[in-house]
Amino acid sequence: MDSASRGRLSGLIILFCAVGGALYLFSRTEGYYPRSRVLGRPIRIRGDTRLPILRRVGKRSYGVGWRAGADVSNMQTESSRTSESTDIVWKKSTSQYRELNADDVAAAGKPTPSDFYELLNVNDSANKTSLKKAYRQIFKYCHPDKIGKEANDFCELVNVAYGVLCDEEQRPMYDQELQIFKETEGDSFDGKPKSGWGDCANVTEQRAVFVDELTCIGCRMCNNLAGETFGMEDLWGRARVHTQWGDKEEDIAAAIDSCPVDCIYWVQRKQLPLLEYIMGVCNRISVAAMMTGMKARDSPFSRAEEYLRERRTVRFDSSLNRDTNIIHNTKLQAAIARAWLQLPDNVRSNLWPQYNAFNDS
Repeated sequence: MDSASRGRLSGLIILFCAVGGALYLFSRTEGYYPRSRVLGRPIRIRGDTRLPILRRVGKRSYGVGWRAGADVSNMQTESSRTSESTDIVWKKSTSQYRELNADDVAAAGKPTPSDFYELLNVNDSANKTSLKKAYRQIFKYCHPDKIGKEANDFCELVNVAYGVLCDEEQRPMYDQELQIFKETEGDSFDGKPKSGWGDCANVTEQRAVFVDELTCIGCRMCNNLAGETFGMEDLWGRARVHTQWGDKEEDIAAAIDSCPVDCIYWVQRKQLPLLEYIMGVCNRISVAAMMTGMKARDSPFSRAEEYLRERRTVRFDSSLNRDTNIIHNTKLQAAIARAWLQLPDNVRSNLWPQYNAFNDS
């Protein structure tokens, strides 16, 4: 083979490798949704587009697994959301402070019942006798004639939940929907932070540190400068705070200032649990895709605002057909939360004591 032929062959090999590499990166990202060659495409169930969970991150990150997929059927794009209340409040050097709307957090940022079983305050193996007892107990305290019109939406939902869970045909179907939802979306918001609280904060400290993992490029600078505070999550290779105030403030500030993409923020401590929860349901793209100029659609801040807004506005429509009532999705969760939060504090405390710790938070 002469030198010209060898040159052409080498060029073809290089071209083949380049195309193969590009196809590999595309198969790893496939747009904005986290997928794998094993799990393939998102599954569609009764009109809901759901992303299969890839795998749960181990306890190194926050002590609990985070979701890798999310329900995107009704997800708005970043450009269509309003995010005035999540604008940067102040910025010094590259340190920046950001917060959610305080009124929204106070009104809808608490953990609430999230499915029909939690709404009736029974476990998922409850028989009809237990369901009837729970149903009567709720209406004893929550009837609109007793506490007013603010209980109307809640009682409507309780009636639907009781009817579905007592129906021998509907309950197995609802259980299946609920199980699928939990496998794809993960656990509901429990009001607890996923990062720990370190020893370098004073007792009155109300600030916390939060990483926007959708913007992070995995450079490890923050991890190198404040390793007792920052770590690297092992699924997407992004920075994450595992311990708040694990380092002194000057070290944390230096780590924040070192970020080349300004993805680390000071936030309010009381808003941290919601932001960390929302971060877990945001859709990610790979760093390789980001290097090509692709940007994530999601933002944890605007996604949190949307989550709070839904919990203040979404209402359940019981006039829909029988099959619709058993579909468990984010809209139903928001409707349950809205109706439950409209109840008086003393009623919620008496009937659902497990949420008492968050009533005044």
